[in-house]
Amino acid sequence: MNSTMMLKPATINDKLRLLPIGIDEQERLRRMMHLIYKPIYRHLWKDDGEAYVESQYNKDQVLTELSLPNARYYFVEYKSEVVGMLRFLFDCPYEKSPNLNTTKLHRIYLDPATHGSGIGSQLIDYVFEQAIKNNQKSVWLECMDTQEPAIRFYKKKGFYIERPFTLDSPTMNKEFRGMYLMKYDLEAC
Repeated sequence: MNSTMMLKPATINDKLRLLPIGIDEQERLRRMMHLIYKPIYRHLWKDDGEAYVESQYNKDQVLTELSLPNARYYFVEYKSEVVGMLRFLFDCPYEKSPNLNTTKLHRIYLDPATHGSGIGSQLIDYVFEQAIKNNQKSVWLECMDTQEPAIRFYKKKGFYIERPFTLDSPTMNKEFRGMYLMKYDLEAC
């Protein structure tokens, strides 16, 4: 079953909305990610991120991700224009997590032209709100240890580094495989 079939658009404010992604929009999502992901992250990959984008946004992968009942997958619309995407999963613990009821912030990608506009912060707040409504104890994510602006942003939102790890990806340049598992405890709210 497609988890987005039950999802409705979410209005965050008068300029910012979340539009559920359906399988019929897979090609639109794939094209958008080529435009949004590659300018920021191409230096990480031996092939400028081509294999990554194609592996994560092909029809079979998107269908698999949409079929998960605990997943929420949205286009981010700002001032009536789609500027990115957001995906998170309830009850998705990380390896050795002390809690099963924890939300994974799987993907948050925005058009580089929107960086600094506050959209990312509002999206994180929305994920926190949804996690609390779904009785989650924490929100976690994975962040590349070389992406200093992202690390600063997540720390400013209250995330802390739970632990480092290495991404095992043969198409990624070895010097960029370092990652952080970052976590935000909702119980402190």
